[in-house]
Amino acid sequence: MRPDIPPAARRLARAACLVPVLALAACGTQPPAVPPDSAAPLPQPGVETPLTPLPASDESPLADLFAPAVAALDRGDWMDAQLALPTPAADTEPSAEFRAYAALVAARIAELRGDLAGLEEALAAAPWTAASTDLRRQRLALERRGALLRGDHLESARLADRALPLYPAGDPARDLLARSLWQDLQYLDARELAAARGSATSTLRGWLARLEVARGERAEADWLRRYPDHPAAAIPLPAADRASPRRIALLLPLGGRLAAAASAVRDGFLAAHYAGGTDRPDLVIIDTVRHDSAAAAYRAAVEGGAELVVGPLTKTAVADVLGQAALPVPVLALNRAEGPAPAAGLQFALAPEDEAREIARRALGAGHRRALLLRPAGDWGDKVAAALRAAWTGGGGTLAATATFASRETHSDAIEQALHLDRSAARGAALRGLLDRGTVLAGRRREDIDVVFMLAPGTDAAKSLKPLLAYHYAGDLPVYATSAANSAEVSHEDRDLAGLRLVELPWLLGAQPTLREAVAASELRGASLSRLQALGVDAHRLALSHGALEPGGALVVHGATGRLTVNLRGEIERSLPLAIFDSGGLRAD
Repeated sequence: MRPDIPPAARRLARAACLVPVLALAACGTQPPAVPPDSAAPLPQPGVETPLTPLPASDESPLADLFAPAVAALDRGDWMDAQLALPTPAADTEPSAEFRAYAALVAARIAELRGDLAGLEEALAAAPWTAASTDLRRQRLALERRGALLRGDHLESARLADRALPLYPAGDPARDLLARSLWQDLQYLDARELAAARGSATSTLRGWLARLEVARGERAEADWLRRYPDHPAAAIPLPAADRASPRRIALLLPLGGRLAAAASAVRDGFLAAHYAGGTDRPDLVIIDTVRHDSAAAAYRAAVEGGAELVVGPLTKTAVADVLGQAALPVPVLALNRAEGPAPAAGLQFALAPEDEAREIARRALGAGHRRALLLRPAGDWGDKVAAALRAAWTGGGGTLAATATFASRETHSDAIEQALHLDRSAARGAALRGLLDRGTVLAGRRREDIDVVFMLAPGTDAAKSLKPLLAYHYAGDLPVYATSAANSAEVSHEDRDLAGLRLVELPWLLGAQPTLREAVAASELRGASLSRLQALGVDAHRLALSHGALEPGGALVVHGATGRLTVNLRGEIERSLPLAIFDSGGLRAD
């Protein structure tokens, strides 16, 4: 019996799928339950939910017929969706709308299963030109979700550009889609922007030109003359009168046990500061160790005329500064404290949680759906695993197994148990007993896993875990890791890490060579220090852009530590490129 699904509820569910959010909530996919101790991922900046329902006249005329299959997809049950697919009458040719709707459901089934080839095949076979506007929008939304999971913001923008004309003027969903397209464009760097112009439609060229206006590369009057009545005109640009701070105070613990780390941040900040030519703000560097507290150092900076305070560096010091009753001067903290930041405070850190969410999205975009999670015990493992779990399950993935290790000595046992090789060995022993002969039986791992997340806290752990996967019959599975797996900054070929996919700082993949050469002149050497130098470089860039940084805003800063956005909690989030270890060492994937 067909379930009774109210039309209004059905329209609302479908509308919520038509514009995929950058947080990558699956279109039509109900995420599996997330453990209560897992922090839910924040929506990416510049995108709001939910959408308003579409008007009833906009619905496909076959919506009722396909409602049971769509309802099954909405709860993530592709098997029920397949069983619920209607069949055309045997004596009639199915209509174009029927074939398009069946193809859309088949594509969504393939997407749930991680069958990317099947998804493309299903969509390619449908008569979209004869399909309803409703189905064409849903098809583009499904394709756009895949582009976002792959980190392909240009393709996402192209798909949004194709979808915009399918919405009537004044529809809130159209306005939301336009803002989401604008957010996609913010991720394009100069090279990508130049490449996009060659194949852009006339409407998309208008969007790209609008981006040039926002970046100060084109006059707005010229844009308005060339693109009258363009939908991008409704997107507010950053205020032109937002001046950079004229005096910046940099608060760092330059003495004591954190002196080397603080000096690395300082060197990166200074390199960026002096690379800016003569038109740069005044800069004062304050050693927080010389003050009674970080809050006292902040007050000294305010009394010294600072218009922006960058720092302090440690979580405790950040909490001390941001916890004050009033912040007369805004703060760009260089770590994240617990709880939301005050209105005058932004928090920038090399947070591994951002990287965990990134590898979850990339694995989903590659079609993987069932994961083995290798994670260390302890607080670091808890917080990074929670971030990954929320992003992975929220995007439609399943954690098939988790292996927690406390030390290098427990790596092998943890992997063996997670892959059920201990059970395989027990079955082999029982079989040998029945055969009563010296039969040699190879181990057999579980077959319900298609990807491994390896949360190695350092390079040594990564070089131990990665070969053990091959030893335990899982060498064919793709393995994803955060940049912590490259804490030693390996640049040459390393057989133990061969094939490992990880997200890495652009700074360590060859970005900004001039600044890197300037920073390399410092005498600081050692693991993680170059990452902190990159943090200093980006702290300077964010300081100069501080007036345009708004929680949930669309601005994307292309930095040495990644592409930087501000989430709704005032935290600077990083999106990092994917890299892989191969015969030539670490390279961008």
